Amino acid sequence: MNDARFRVLGPIGLSRGGVVDRPSTPQQRTVLATLLLTPGHVVSAGKLVTALWGENPPSAARNSIQVQISRLRQFLKQHDAAELTTSSSGYALVAEPESVDLHRFRQFVRAAQAAGPATAAGLLECALNEWSGLPFADAAGDWLANTMVPALEEERLAAVESLAELDLEAGRYEHVVLALTPLHPHHPLRERMAALLLTALHRSGRRADALRLYRRVREQFVAELGLEPGAELQRAHLEALGCETGTDRRSDASPSQPGWEVPCQLPPDVEHFTGRWAETAQLQSHLDAFSSGDAGSPLICLIAGMGGVGKSALAVRWCLANRRRFPDGQLHLDLRGFGPDDAPVTPGDALRTMLESLGVPATRIPATFDARVGMFRGLLADRRMIIVLDNARDSEQVRSLIPGSPGSLVVITSRNVLPDLVVGYAVRLVTLDPLTAEHAGELIIRRLADIATTLEQATLQKIIDVCGGLPLALNIVLARMVAHAHDPASVMSDDLARPEHRLEAFSLGEDRSDLEAVFSWSLRSLTPDAGRLFRLLGLHVNPEITLAAAASLLGTDLSRARRVMSELVRSHLISSLGQDRFGAHDLVWAYACGLAVTEIGPAGKDAARRRVLDHYLHSAMRGDLLLNPFFQIPLSVPVPGEGVAVCEFTDSEAATRWFHAERRVLISAVEESAGAGANVPTWQFARAVRTYFYRYGRLPEQARIHELALTAALRGGEDLPRAYSHFGLGQALNRLGRFAESRDHLERALALYRDADEAVGMAVVETELSVLSGQQGENEEALAHSLEALRVCRLIGHRAGEAMALNNVGWYSAQLGDLATARDHCAQAHMLLERLGDAMGAAAALDSLAFVHRSLGEPDQAVVYYQQALRMRAGHELIYEAETLAQMAEAQLLAGSSDAALESLGRALILFRNISPADASRIETRLAELEAECDRRS
Repeated sequence: MNDARFRVLGPIGLSRGGVVDRPSTPQQRTVLATLLLTPGHVVSAGKLVTALWGENPPSAARNSIQVQISRLRQFLKQHDAAELTTSSSGYALVAEPESVDLHRFRQFVRAAQAAGPATAAGLLECALNEWSGLPFADAAGDWLANTMVPALEEERLAAVESLAELDLEAGRYEHVVLALTPLHPHHPLRERMAALLLTALHRSGRRADALRLYRRVREQFVAELGLEPGAELQRAHLEALGCETGTDRRSDASPSQPGWEVPCQLPPDVEHFTGRWAETAQLQSHLDAFSSGDAGSPLICLIAGMGGVGKSALAVRWCLANRRRFPDGQLHLDLRGFGPDDAPVTPGDALRTMLESLGVPATRIPATFDARVGMFRGLLADRRMIIVLDNARDSEQVRSLIPGSPGSLVVITSRNVLPDLVVGYAVRLVTLDPLTAEHAGELIIRRLADIATTLEQATLQKIIDVCGGLPLALNIVLARMVAHAHDPASVMSDDLARPEHRLEAFSLGEDRSDLEAVFSWSLRSLTPDAGRLFRLLGLHVNPEITLAAAASLLGTDLSRARRVMSELVRSHLISSLGQDRFGAHDLVWAYACGLAVTEIGPAGKDAARRRVLDHYLHSAMRGDLLLNPFFQIPLSVPVPGEGVAVCEFTDSEAATRWFHAERRVLISAVEESAGAGANVPTWQFARAVRTYFYRYGRLPEQARIHELALTAALRGGEDLPRAYSHFGLGQALNRLGRFAESRDHLERALALYRDADEAVGMAVVETELSVLSGQQGENEEALAHSLEALRVCRLIGHRAGEAMALNNVGWYSAQLGDLATARDHCAQAHMLLERLGDAMGAAAALDSLAFVHRSLGEPDQAVVYYQQALRMRAGHELIYEAETLAQMAEAQLLAGSSDAALESLGRALILFRNISPADASRIETRLAELEAECDRRS
């Protein structure tokens, strides 16, 4: 049984059998800690980059992450602690949550909350014993310290205070004094802590110390916040003075004006509230800054987010926690900005309701709107109140409900950002996103605790995936599971994976608990253009979309599309992901998919799909020309249709970023083209994306799209589409180690290109046949194919093709031992490729020259060439970057640098594992041989 225990609540590391060890560098410790925040769940490389470098990572950040992961994997393997897995989405540390001190701490706290007083105290002591210092104490970078530590410290202090309260009830006063005395000076304005310490001092016989503590705390409250301490601390003070404490709820509020009837309209707190630490801290920081300053206006906070994300729950919970700082009471009004009857509360009616809540008789409420505004603001002029304006539709609805004088807190919730209110009133905006996977998991476990002592990980993950962290969706599904307590997992049917069926699971038979109805209320508030585009988004192949693709769906220009997308963003139906990229929550997108099926006619669907396919084809073509403008099989397609927006790329880097972001969409576009017999020939689509897929090692995807292209081309019966499709498929199969199939497809492609007298196609296929032969150790045949490619390219005057063929002739000559010919041809190739400006081709020639020098017994010069090639290829040609690393390792070994060789092979293995299983197996074997050899020497 694995008894490794991971630590993040203090120095980062692990303990096993009483022995503590830590990763050797702060960078590795940061990566480990970030993975341990969500053990068993995938963490993206982007999040790890942010954890290490924040918002300004270095250009080589991704490569550095791979190195850190490799070294961390060795550390974990050395301790037999846990498995660190790699996937296309990122990395995951496969460990049980209870093996991590942070998650054990939280489990003990949750257990204490559900236990009786006697048991709870012991559980809280166990929880606090998990802490050994400041969390992530020896991590690199500021991200963990700035984003995670404040919330974790709040969790710890809350546990300390809960234990202190239990100790007070049990008469363990000295325990409380010992626990809180060293903490209080660091948190002097933490009222609960001060009240508990004051009570413990008084009850343990130290009345004078208790009274001195109160005077000191009160002075700080008045000086720093301009407020008297709250009711809890005042009650503790009265007890220390020997006075009777009242029990009337209204007396706790200490109203600032005699005779004032204190309204207490806040709804009850939400049961099983989970997460939202960062947003709560953001709101609290606004309140603390407001209280300590000399504000001339009320504090206005706007909590914005999509329907069902939990805006009202957060607003109510936070206001309840701070109600003692506003002794004149709380007003709460649902403005019904989004609801089933589509009839928002008018500003005039809202004012009437507010005035009635403040005790104004109906007969005294003015008839005119302006008079109501004046009376409302006059009544609040010298009072400190909380005013919650829930579910606002627009700025106009809430503007008249904002007090004109300082002292009060106004909290607005809305699906819209209300930009003119934010600007005009200096509103503090807090945007609410769906729950993280960790917090969604906590909510599920809490809600189902009464019906399921254990929940299979697969079921838990399915709920998280289907609900996408949306609290309303989670609570609907969990309510249905509670209703099916005999078999709760049956609620999670397989149909939920299909967008058009997904919303069926989110209904409890009432409008306000029906997710589709909740989304529809946002839709009804949109302009016609925005409503049309939202429905058209349901035709897109996934929830993420660029501005240009959205413009193509709508059939309009980028300027108009940007205005419409901005409206959807303000309504929180979609989110801005930066750089003209947008995304919708999976459930919102599922809603759009349903609308696209039911509310868009066949002609409209066909036209929109045709435009968006044209967008992706022509954008891919432009990107492909930047990635490889030198040695490509020709491609020509008709000009883009009317209403099609095409991406413009400034350089190959921008094109590569677009391909990275759109990879899955492009695959789906090829599939849609093939399935529908669309206007865009599938082989042209495959041709436009092949360079990217090959260079970045997406070989299974390359094989998939070229299989589709070949099937479509065979239906059409034309030679050139069939020839290209055979070539693209053969190239992918070659790298996947399926050599016989690869040769068959490549030879078919060559025959078709010969029949069509397409010389460039012939040369490209001959080049790939040389690579295939070389892969199988048939270097003489490989050289023959390279010489034929060289002959064809010279015949037609194709200089870039000639340069690549020269390099290949040099390479295979070197494999056959003819080093003089090899050096001559590779040098010619390098010179010609540099002259043409083909950086990737020049890197290939340097790689070949390095091999020649290695074969000549000049490993140091070889390493220099390999390093030059790597600098040019890094991040651009992953498949060749991996090859160069593997070759450089052999040169480093010859030069006597076995450690450097091991590192190069390790880096090559990381790349090949994500690219080519056959090559990865080869590198693993060589790495094992070299490690064994190094062990024998030592």
